Amino acid sequence: MFSKLIYKNHQEKLILFIYFFITTYLSFFYQFNEFGLYEDDFASAHLYGNNLKEKFHLTKEIFTKFPMGRPITFFSLKVLTSIIYEFFGVKGLYLFCCLILSINTYLIYLILIRCGIDNICSILGALLFICFPSDTLKMLIVRGFAVHLSILICLL
Repeated sequence: MFSKLIYKNHQEKLILFIYFFITTYLSFFYQFNEFGLYEDDFASAHLYGNNLKEKFHLTKEIFTKFPMGRPITFFSLKVLTSIIYEFFGVKGLYLFCCLILSINTYLIYLILIRCGIDNICSILGALLFICFPSDTLKMLIVRGFAVHLSILICLL
C-alpha cells in the first residue's frame, strides 16, 4: 500500500516537472529554431575552437585560478557551452537552457512545498518564478549557462 502511494507521488512529480518544462518552453523557447547568438553570447560563450586537450587545460585553469571568484560560471561558459555546441549546435544550447530553467522552476516548487505552503500556491509560486516579467533575458545562452546554472546549484 505504501509503495503505491510513493509511486503515485513520483508520477505526480514527474507530470508536474513536464508541466513546468512545457510552460518554460512555450514562454521563452517556442521559436528557438529561429534563435541565433545575441548580445554577450559572442563574447562570453566559447563556442568554437578547442580540442579536448585544450578544454581539459582550460578547465584546470578555471578551477585553480578562480577567475573573478566564479569558477562554475566560467566553466559553464567556456567549456560546457563548447561541448554542447559541438554535439548539438545552437539549438542544443537553447534546449539545455530550457532544461536548466525547468529544473530551477521545479526546485522552487519543492522548496515552497518544504516550507509548508499548499500545493496550488507552490505551483503558482513556481510559475511566477518562471514567468516573472521583469526578467526577459532568460532565453539567452549567457544567462542560461551563467546565471541560471548558478541558481540551480544554489537551489540544490
